[in-house]
Amino acid sequence: MKLEVNKIYNMDCLEGLKQLEDNSIDLVVTDPPYNIGKNFANDNLSKEKFLEWCKEWIKELNRVVDVGGAIYLTLGWQCVAEVKCLFDEIEDLRLKNWIIWYRQDGWKGNNGFAQSHEHILYFIKDNVPVFDLIEFGKNVKEARLNAGYKTVASLMEEMDLYKKVKRSNGTEDYYSGAGWFESGKKQPSLRELIRLNSLVDLDEKYKVKSYEGYKDNDKKKYSVFFNKVDVCDDVWLNPKSEKKRLGHPTQKPVELFKRMIKASSEEGDVVLDIFMGSGTTARACKESNRKFIGFEVSEEYCKIANKRLQQTTL
Repeated sequence: MKLEVNKIYNMDCLEGLKQLEDNSIDLVVTDPPYNIGKNFANDNLSKEKFLEWCKEWIKELNRVVDVGGAIYLTLGWQCVAEVKCLFDEIEDLRLKNWIIWYRQDGWKGNNGFAQSHEHILYFIKDNVPVFDLIEFGKNVKEARLNAGYKTVASLMEEMDLYKKVKRSNGTEDYYSGAGWFESGKKQPSLRELIRLNSLVDLDEKYKVKSYEGYKDNDKKKYSVFFNKVDVCDDVWLNPKSEKKRLGHPTQKPVELFKRMIKASSEEGDVVLDIFMGSGTTARACKESNRKFIGFEVSEEYCKIANKRLQQTTL
């Protein structure tokens, strides 16, 4: 069975993932079960069985996501640390940010503090080897000066990694994604290496053309994995959960998912959600001109998601 884009399939996530080709997905945005005892979708497993199940779909996500792609998972405090550790076991995946979504509509507990936030783990698939960062930094500085860039800022600006962005509190600041290269304090990403090699002449051992999976005609594809969005901080104060409920207990805001989709994909890219639920990712993709593939094991929620998608007007 060949899976078509812009469809939500009523099937288990592992069954669906096995039908996807290697490196066929640009971005994953999904909201897995939190394993807090609900009677649906593997949400009431023992801790050991839950983590074994997570390990299976994490392994498959690594296989289907393309190099330079990204994965976002929304998770609760009950399981976020354990799931993050499972990702740490995958060599190709790196945690880029641990984002806090401040819901602003949390619920009070009888025996503890109010639960007003959830977690978003943002990973990138990046097969760049770990360098001797001190040696790499010296090489970058020498190559920069030889190429005529007198300051680090001038090179970062040319790489499109030094720009003014608006923070969540309304202030503006400069954001440099590679400002620590020369000091030996920052491991370069695949995107940053490609941009560096297009501007300066690094030593042969740093040439990205020799890296597994990289080809000359992939330069454009791998040149961007993070786009400028409305907020650059790792604490997101909004949006709130949507007032209109669609019959799903953990429905997330469309604007929240659109922020992740716009930050880590381009128009026309394929976005995967293996726990589609009420269809938030599909709607966010439709409103952002992205393609999507979704899996939802519940027939009831799959019907809700497809109905919601049909009602989406642009």
